Amino acid sequence: MIGKAAMPGLAFGPVPAVELDVEAAVVCASDLIEAVTEEFKRRGEVPPSAERTLVLCRVVAGFLRTLPIPPDPATEPQAAVIAAFVAACPGWGSANDEDYDSVAALIDDVFHQREVSVPSAAAMDLLHRLTVGVMRRRKMPQSREAQLAMADWMASLYFAGNDDW
Repeated sequence: MIGKAAMPGLAFGPVPAVELDVEAAVVCASDLIEAVTEEFKRRGEVPPSAERTLVLCRVVAGFLRTLPIPPDPATEPQAAVIAAFVAACPGWGSANDEDYDSVAALIDDVFHQREVSVPSAAAMDLLHRLTVGVMRRRKMPQSREAQLAMADWMASLYFAGNDDW
């Protein structure tokens, strides 16, 4: 800073190096299709169409790629993540479909704000229903802020799960 003396009591020395374990994000959405389909069948659910299954796989892959916790060889986080997202899917319909009524428009807004192409209608439908399913399962508030945060998060996972990422 020009013309100002250093603050008394603050001395900056060399910053010690921090070693990080670096692991490549090698999860591919296309490799998850069979596992996701089997999880639906294991739960007694009819798997969605191939296009919607791929969208769900992209969300799962995006989650696994951005998960800050390093994988533990003793556990299989992929199976748990697939089970959690598939479990959110049967919660799509309910007697009160208006409870999270802004989610679909907010997901659409997220794509437009990022100036990227909006996915197909089937993909948008799955992202909407998956977002609502997660919000219901976690008993999240129905506020616009909560819906926007979840819409943004789900779109981010979808982006991160693209195989060309």
